Amino acid sequence: MRRARVEFQQDSETIWSKRFIANDDLPAFLKQAFRIPDDALADRWLDVRWNAPALMALWSGAVASGRPKEEGIIVPSAHFFTPETTASTHYFYAISFPRVLGPIAEDLAASNVEALRGPFECEDKPVIEAVARRMAGAPFWSLKPVLLTNDTPSIRARRLVEQKIQKENQMNSLAG
Repeated sequence: MRRARVEFQQDSETIWSKRFIANDDLPAFLKQAFRIPDDALADRWLDVRWNAPALMALWSGAVASGRPKEEGIIVPSAHFFTPETTASTHYFYAISFPRVLGPIAEDLAASNVEALRGPFECEDKPVIEAVARRMAGAPFWSLKPVLLTNDTPSIRARRLVEQKIQKENQMNSLAG
């Protein structure tokens, strides 16, 4: 992902992150999902639309390197989060495949959810939990985080949520 070209766009309260990677060697399950020949590299993209408080619609796609994007398969998915406590959150996600794929689409969705579960549970989740432990409830900005160019969409989302919370708190103090 570090080779990705990332574009950012904000339209009022909708934030877009559009990531493109050329000549990528995909894992076998992604080659199968995007119908990329086993011996081919892929051009792939991930377009994410974020809306407050924590709703993301994702469109991922790929084609054999050098082929037009229109020839690719686009796979929509949804990710959304809802707090359980001040220190825990429920994370829900779903994936689907185009009807044009026929009955295999349902099997692909199920197998891809299972394939994505491994990296999430063994890579992403432990990092997220370790960061939360290290932060120990401290305000994000007080920790002076190092920000990378590719962090722009997520920082914009964080700032938008902070603005909404501040506005809600002001409204509550006026009402109370």
